[in-house]
Amino acid sequence: MNTKASSTASFDVIYKFLLKNPSTSTLPVSPEILKNSDLSFSEEEQEVLERMAIKIFENDADQRLYDKLKEKSDDLEDEEEWNSLLESYKKAFLSTPKKIKNFEKLYSEKKDNFYKNLAKFLKDSKGISSEKLKEERSKVKAKEDLEIYNKIRDNYVIHMLNKDAVKESLRSNYQAFVGKGKFEANLTQTVEDQAVGILFRNLKTSKKYESLELDDETKLSLRDHKISMAAENFLGEFLERYLNEKLQKYDWHWCCNSLVNAVDFIKEDEDSFILLQVKNSSNTENSSSSKVRLNTTIKKWYRRKASNGQVCWDQFPDKDVIQDLSEEGFLKWISELDISVKDPESNS
Repeated sequence: MNTKASSTASFDVIYKFLLKNPSTSTLPVSPEILKNSDLSFSEEEQEVLERMAIKIFENDADQRLYDKLKEKSDDLEDEEEWNSLLESYKKAFLSTPKKIKNFEKLYSEKKDNFYKNLAKFLKDSKGISSEKLKEERSKVKAKEDLEIYNKIRDNYVIHMLNKDAVKESLRSNYQAFVGKGKFEANLTQTVEDQAVGILFRNLKTSKKYESLELDDETKLSLRDHKISMAAENFLGEFLERYLNEKLQKYDWHWCCNSLVNAVDFIKEDEDSFILLQVKNSSNTENSSSSKVRLNTTIKKWYRRKASNGQVCWDQFPDKDVIQDLSEEGFLKWISELDISVKDPESNS
């Protein structure tokens, strides 16, 4: 099968779906972006955008972060000092995988964009107390504003998707991702905690050691753990790639590279679409699924049950496809991938 031709056909179907369902698009949108766009707004819409821009805090953690930053930054004027302070809090706030995971659940935009917007907000709002912010937020007509904002957002997305440059950029990125043949795993750059190494060594051997120095075998085991985590990070993408190869002839189209929010595959069904979200395991969740505004159900399927390891290929929601899917076939497919490890220390 011609990969480029098939990816072009798939992109066209996905693009058609996005135009009909702009709320599922992952194009960056915010009140600031909308206000600075070339769209025209009614007076009511402009007021809504102004109110929505105030809602920077989505939870108590953001509020606390703002309070801490503001407390330490009241006397800062130099932009370099601002950036330095912001960077220090960024590292502290995203210091653990759990915090990063929680952060990514809350924000669909890139982390750097959030901190950039927060920095601008802090600079513009010097002298504004938390009480004042809460007072301003209380003016927001949450439900009514959200309905109007969603309409503005959808119009903007359709407006952008209809631009040739945007469409071609999305198409090019899509084809490049689908056609990727080599994969390199970047190991986590977190320096091993010696305490973890000692506990790992003692748990593995059920012995106590006088030496606090870690032996080469333990160090190698810790590195292998990093490789294992990298493999787990790749597994979701590789499952989708395997399915894409098998599903194409059944007119399923891969929504890869986060082109569609919370949807992994789509299939045209007369005037509508069938949506599918796939997961490697029953205990992994797609955090963005609840954010999709669609009047349709997203079918969900996972490869294996986390509790007992039972595979679920025979439960794939399209019965016509099941004959081409198997655990043995998937394992053989991933064993033949061109994949390697790139250490953080490597300069290549």
